[in-house]
Amino acid sequence: MLTLALVLIGGALAQAPSLPAMSPAGTTAALPSAQQHWIARAVPLMRWPDGVGTVAMLEVGTQVNIVDRQDDMVRVRRDMDFGWVPVDAVVDAQPGDAPAQP
Repeated sequence: MLTLALVLIGGALAQAPSLPAMSPAGTTAALPSAQQHWIARAVPLMRWPDGVGTVAMLEVGTQVNIVDRQDDMVRVRRDMDFGWVPVDAVVDAQPGDAPAQP
């Protein structure tokens, strides 16, 4: 039983995401490497990468963490909400016209 638990834990750790970002043209383009990212333009946070099911609206300056990437969409986390936004709506520095977040 203990061996099975260790195998399952080891397998979960081996699946930690380390995905290269792909540009729309199919070439590798690195996403910002910092843990924190910001929304550069107001966008809906979508439940699925194909644009179905709005979870919330993200305003300029909303702080998010990137979780995954699929084509030209990135999966982000904001507090307890997860969802998808266009990759070009996420930047690695707080936008200058955004209100400061604590």
